[in-house]
Amino acid sequence: MIRALEPTSGIDEQRRRRRNDNLRALCSGPGKLCQALAVTGAHDGLPLDRPPFRLRERKEAPEIVTAPRIGITRATELSWRYLEANNPYISRARPRA
Repeated sequence: MIRALEPTSGIDEQRRRRRNDNLRALCSGPGKLCQALAVTGAHDGLPLDRPPFRLRERKEAPEIVTAPRIGITRATELSWRYLEANNPYISRARPRA
């Protein structure tokens, strides 16, 4: 599940939808991300590699790190949270080791 992203295009429209000018806060959680991208329940179950969605290839592969999941009470020791290293647009800060 994608929980946050770094806005790179359509930023003016995302700001309008979210009524928020803070770039880091536009898509910094699942609800905010859906609101900014106009994703609704009608999109539930649709494949991400077909319209209305579009995946773009990155120029460079990001460094991916894992961290413990947050907001849960069971299996907290499992590193099932995947993050792009040093990206300030994650939904919550990576816990310090």
